[in-house]
Amino acid sequence: MISVAVFLVAFVGSLVGALCLLGHGVGQLLPGAERARADRPLRAGAALAGSVASALCALGLFCVGGAVVSAEDGGTDSAPIIPCRTGDAERDGLIVDYAVSYVPLGFECSRNDGTRYLTDDVPGYVNPGIALFGLAGASGAVLVGYRTELRARRAA
Repeated sequence: MISVAVFLVAFVGSLVGALCLLGHGVGQLLPGAERARADRPLRAGAALAGSVASALCALGLFCVGGAVVSAEDGGTDSAPIIPCRTGDAERDGLIVDYAVSYVPLGFECSRNDGTRYLTDDVPGYVNPGIALFGLAGASGAVLVGYRTELRARRAA
């Protein structure tokens, strides 16, 4: 099952990371930033792409957390597990457990025959968005570092 401490650290870390990267990206776009003028748009783009990836991660974690809270609800009408219900009573009767998937972000339901499936609790755009914006942000950061290193070698 999901550890509450791990979930909270990941969720808060994603939110803080998104806000910090957003602030850094916007700061690069403001006039008077003390960075190399040629790299400011690239630095801003990398930071803003990372901010979007981090915010999407926080959104996905929020959705997974909501599904876990719903699954752990032990009240009446809690069997089968609420997020795993499909509407087909015969198939829903086979659900025995759930698991949280962090890569890709999702809520997995397990049936008694050993099959597993991801529910639609996490919106479909979250995982591809994390991958694309994360890759764009990381690529931009590597490119900024490469250009800075080239400039430093030319100056030496």
